[in-house]
Formats: sequence, structure tokens, C-alpha cells
Amino acid sequence: MKKKLLLYLLLPILILIAVIYIRAQIIAKVMEKDVISYLQTKGYSSNDILKSKGLVGKSPVYSVIIEFKDEPGKKYYYVKNKNGVFQIQHPMRGKHNEELDIEKYQQGW
Repeated sequence: MKKKLLLYLLLPILILIAVIYIRAQIIAKVMEKDVISYLQTKGYSSNDILKSKGLVGKSPVYSVIIEFKDEPGKKYYYVKNKNGVFQIQHPMRGKHNEELDIEKYQQGW
């Protein structure tokens, strides 16, 4: 009897956790595709990109890491809000740095 009650209490919690996790992974994957599409509008092709990965952070904040073939090991971070896709500045300047439009970025939240 106690095992059934425990199962009935834990099962909905486990399902909820699974749904939240899967949703976060789907959002990160969609955002990764959106960032790659954005980069293609900037003149990059999929051949220019070595790696891309959507990440889920705290609160949750979603971001995408892009690594270009001509700069292996150097990671560029992108975020997306309702105003578009933005590259978050990396302290080390690289070939693919973009200027961040702070006003547009902040208005998107």
C-alpha cells in the first residue's frame, strides 16, 4: 500500500521534471538553428562553422556556442531575444567579433 502511494506521488514529479528537461533541450536546439540561420544572413556558410551547441543555463538563460573552422578552440557566444540574435562579447578579440547594440539588446528583454 505504501509503495503504491509513493509511486503515485513520485511519478507525476518525475514526469514533470522530464517534461521541463525535454522542453529546455528543444528550446536550446531551436535556438542553435536560429543562430546558424542568423550567421548565414551575415555571409557565413555551414562549412565555416566547426561546432555549434545550444546551452541551457540558469534561470534558464539559453545561449549558443559557435566555433569557426578558421579559429578552432575560440568560442563565440550568442543569445536570442525578441529583437534578434546577439553575440555576447568575448574578452579576446577574434576574426568573428560583432559589435553589440546594447539598446536593442536590452529592449528585447
